Amino acid sequence: MTNIDAEQSTTASDLLVMVFEALIAEKFNFVVLRNYENLPNNWRNDIDILIEPIALDKAHEIIINVLLTAKNSLLTESLKRLNYRASRCVCVDRELHIDLYSQLSKGWVSYADTGAILAAQRKYNSLFNIPDPTHELLLIAAKELFSYGKIRSRYHGCMNNMNLDLSHAAADLIFGSCLSSRERALIVKALTNPKIRGYLYLGTYNLFNFIAALHWARMRRNDWEIIAPSKKKSIL
Repeated sequence: MTNIDAEQSTTASDLLVMVFEALIAEKFNFVVLRNYENLPNNWRNDIDILIEPIALDKAHEIIINVLLTAKNSLLTESLKRLNYRASRCVCVDRELHIDLYSQLSKGWVSYADTGAILAAQRKYNSLFNIPDPTHELLLIAAKELFSYGKIRSRYHGCMNNMNLDLSHAAADLIFGSCLSSRERALIVKALTNPKIRGYLYLGTYNLFNFIAALHWARMRRNDWEIIAPSKKKSIL
């Protein structure tokens, strides 16, 4: 690629700024869930966004359309799963991968209250908001325990000196209708002892939602779809 081509290309960082600005323009209610400290200039692998459920498909459509405006991008793809939409674009400098969630769930069962998380969000900068600090750590702990049965070391430094009363109250608020008191207690304990081990389990009563399970199973078979520019504004 020549210097002229490079100057005319859209970087992943520039494209991410455009995505945030497009979501703001639509007045969507959303937060970046974690690992946002260096955004929009740098990030680890992907950007995790929680958005109000009613806006999931519209926001995904807007994000894809923004990605398709990138100059000299190599590939734009879309993925649709239950309560989840993903998009990625291979730019000249790196890949931009955005995960969009309307519910935080294990399989077809949601384990956190999206409305409660969004209601307590905090302003971070002009491009995006973030969860309440205690909510953020509880959600990280829940994700880690569901997936790995432990908290990975990258998160140990931020999980200490937490106020237990505050943590329990926050856990009851965002997990109370979804997880048992035993599961909530394990998540809270991880905030003061990140080396704790133990998998989280959903209550049996939460698993018997046949329609949601069927919908999840059907969408789980979806694979990444290449989006051509001609599909702009018609991907839903």
